[in-house]
Amino acid sequence: MLYNAETWTKLKSSDIKKLETVQNNFYKRLIGVPRSCPNVAISQELGVIIPVEYKIQIKKLMEHHRIIRMTKERLTKKSIMKTEQIGSCGLLDDVYAILKKHNITFTENQIKDMTPTQWKRLVEKKVNYTVDKEVLEESSQKTKLHDTAAIVPMWD
Repeated sequence: MLYNAETWTKLKSSDIKKLETVQNNFYKRLIGVPRSCPNVAISQELGVIIPVEYKIQIKKLMEHHRIIRMTKERLTKKSIMKTEQIGSCGLLDDVYAILKKHNITFTENQIKDMTPTQWKRLVEKKVNYTVDKEVLEESSQKTKLHDTAAIVPMWD
């Protein structure tokens, strides 16, 4: 489903939601549960913790690493450099935003010096930290809503 996702630019949140829906429906059909089954339960059961949005971000960061390590003669590298020179929106804009979001503060030379395995471990660690933080925030908000609902009487 995410084939070549590292090259997708200008993704909207509605696009991400559609991809999440397709993925969740596939998982539900795969394990044979009704469509009404909560997505969170399916994710926990299958051990799928990283949302589609973050899977795409990981792919973009891995592609960025691959491009950084290329020689300047490669067409891909030339294309990326030209896109940046003319100020067009492209992969690098997405990458810079993703790096900032996940608090990855390495220079291009530091990233270039890492092996693909080292870079992937670092990226996955940072992305998982962001996901864990968001899940904690979301669950604490839901707990607060449930606590508030318990205080308010259901009848008058």
